[in-house]
Amino acid sequence: MKPRRVLSGYWHDPLANRPTCLIVDSQPPFDGAAALAHARDQYPEAEVVLVRLGGIADSLDGEFTDYIWYLTKARAVAAVGTQGAPVSVRRAASADREFVVSRLTDAFLAAMRVRDEHPPQPVRAREHAESIVDDPDTVIYLAEHEGTPFGHATLLDEQYDDLDDNPFVDLLDVLIDRDHPHKTAGEALLVEAAASYAATRQLPLVGNIVVHENEPAFAPELYRKLHSNGWDFNHKLVIARLRPALSRQQIQTSQHEGATGDVLDADPFSKHNDTKREEDQGCN
Repeated sequence: MKPRRVLSGYWHDPLANRPTCLIVDSQPPFDGAAALAHARDQYPEAEVVLVRLGGIADSLDGEFTDYIWYLTKARAVAAVGTQGAPVSVRRAASADREFVVSRLTDAFLAAMRVRDEHPPQPVRAREHAESIVDDPDTVIYLAEHEGTPFGHATLLDEQYDDLDDNPFVDLLDVLIDRDHPHKTAGEALLVEAAASYAATRQLPLVGNIVVHENEPAFAPELYRKLHSNGWDFNHKLVIARLRPALSRQQIQTSQHEGATGDVLDADPFSKHNDTKREEDQGCN
């Protein structure tokens, strides 16, 4: 029997700049009240706590709600609507930087409006987008119609799972012009390119669904669609508030330095988030 492994630490959200406690347990579920008590006791500056759970129906008692779901591309499924579509996919070049950065920025701002109580901060969102696009381990594919890009996929290579340290490729996002006539084909071909890249690297491809707090049906409906396209549920993060939000001045003066983590939109398992983790047995 493997020993229980509980990891916890501060996670610095690069978008909301919100001090957060992240708890990852190798043998969940555990009591929600214990998780809250552990976070308040060990991480007094944390404003919220995130807890990793392994099952799609898993939950914690108290005020925890689903925050983000992680999926693994498990099966190859023939893309629908791509045959003969006038869409091509290619790796992004340096000349495409502004196209990708601006779209990522808009996506981050939209995610902040969906989940966070702090007002969206365009400057911070753009800085985070630039840090991702400029990272040498980031791989970006563009979907084009008649030479004009209308969508892209962002892959983060060399990511590592918190519990077993196994590497994977993170499909951070697939962003397509909503009203483009070839939206479906472009999206399918971008995912196909991402899966092909991960297969070449001989690594699993992991994607995510950001749970919409005010639209409880959004994540399950999207997952049903993705599951039919070869994606399986892997794990999820649930979230609970620990104390009232910090004032903007308090947020600016709060600093958490630590090693780079490996835990969308502000994805806690992305190396583009600043995480300090400690191993303990605080949530039994």
